[in-house]
Amino acid sequence: MARSPFPRSPRPTSEELSRVVLVTPFELDTTQDATAGLVPDLLTLVKRLVHEMDQLEVSDPVTWAAHVATLTDDDHKNIFRYRIPDRHFIRYDVYGSQRSLLQQLHDELDAALNP
Repeated sequence: MARSPFPRSPRPTSEELSRVVLVTPFELDTTQDATAGLVPDLLTLVKRLVHEMDQLEVSDPVTWAAHVATLTDDDHKNIFRYRIPDRHFIRYDVYGSQRSLLQQLHDELDAALNP
């Protein structure tokens, strides 16, 4: 069996996945943003929007599917597809991508959720 010419990224540990992919209650708390004058970083903003989409998948699957369809990048669509463990690995890769791609994901999710 021939080896792939493309390097494989190392598989993250479950601790790394949890730290990067899962949104914490502290990250979800928007009251601290206003009261402490904090400006959340781009990753925190994206994680909040992804969490909102995850909640929408349960409460309104039809609207959720329409929002996912508006995403232009297949990697961005994939963070909402497949089983939960697979989504976590995909999100880990997407969140670690270039800042411009993370900004694109933020802008598309924001436009879909806040028309």
